[in-house]
Amino acid sequence: CILTTLNFCAGIKLVCNFGNSFLGYMCHAKELEITSKYDRIITEVTGYHVVGKTNKDVLLFQSHESVIKYFPLGLTNKFQNLNKIFINESSMEEVNAEDLQQFGSNFKFFTIQHCNLKVLDAGLFTSMPNLETVSFHGNKIIHVGEGVFTNLKKLNKIWFGLNPCYSGYSIDGITAEAMSTSIEIEK
Repeated sequence: CILTTLNFCAGIKLVCNFGNSFLGYMCHAKELEITSKYDRIITEVTGYHVVGKTNKDVLLFQSHESVIKYFPLGLTNKFQNLNKIFINESSMEEVNAEDLQQFGSNFKFFTIQHCNLKVLDAGLFTSMPNLETVSFHGNKIIHVGEGVFTNLKKLNKIWFGLNPCYSGYSIDGITAEAMSTSIEIEK
């Protein structure tokens, strides 16, 4: 790749299998590899849309078994109405509040499961206050910063089992119980 003056490379090409799911119209990453912290901006999206659909209709970005070591940037530049992320079985080691600034208050569903995350910093979801569902199930999390879930007043589903820091399973569908569980996780 060719480095720019900002120390970022040329960008990443995302190849999607577009389709419908129970969570809405989605881009399922067919080809995606992010191995550098400095080359993770999605600059090109290819794939065949369902008839009558465009990138503006994509609500869900889904990746399963892709090589994603660092959280992808620029997703909302390509999918303006994106409000759900589901990343499963990747090599991702970190995610931080700066990575998530690309998502706004309309974001509802955030999942990174069966990856290599070890730390969730305080303020992680600052830009996403209306999250309803969060899953970090099956990671290697040993530290959760104070207040990670505090501003998520609509949180009603949380999956956090199979992490070294918390052995509990999930709360599904009750906001008060989800918030209580999230406070216990933070402790």
